[in-house]
Amino acid sequence: MQSNKSKAIFPGYTETNKYRLPPFLMIRAGVLRPIIPAIIGAGLTGLMLTNENYKMGKCGEFLLSASILVFATCACWGKYAVEHKKDQMKERANNINDIVKIYIRDGVLKINSDDKFNLLVLQNIAKHNPGIFDKFMQNPNSITDKKIAENILFGHLKSHPVDAQKILDVFNIETMPNKLRRRATIYANRIKSR
Repeated sequence: MQSNKSKAIFPGYTETNKYRLPPFLMIRAGVLRPIIPAIIGAGLTGLMLTNENYKMGKCGEFLLSASILVFATCACWGKYAVEHKKDQMKERANNINDIVKIYIRDGVLKINSDDKFNLLVLQNIAKHNPGIFDKFMQNPNSITDKKIAENILFGHLKSHPVDAQKILDVFNIETMPNKLRRRATIYANRIKSR
């Protein structure tokens, strides 16, 4: 077994990473955000239908008609926007999949790690395609971004927990993110105890 000093340093590691608090909230993709106005419109329409104050007076019918019109318009727009967003997400996921194929072939991975959607897709690809993990383990210096490396390893561990010891053998444990180190250590210990 190699000492920690002779192992590769995890991509993106700096001494300050040890003391940073992890984000506690992550909004995944935001696909359903366009239907929020329709939900608000439905609530206002329901409020108007149940409230007796709006039924009285001359403008009550106008307000009710206007709220139904707003609700219908928002619902139609929301349906279109959700479908459009889904199509965009599928296209982006296919682009990331193509980039991963190029990485497996050529060893170059260029993905924007600031976009959470890219990281989620990359994690899912790594879960189902062990080639990206194998390429990364062969050359740990081929990926320099911490978030990308971490998501590849998390994704791979979800479907291949037996490879946890490979991760611990390749990377210096002290430079790995805490969550990844704990998960890899737990999986490796479970495999050893069998």
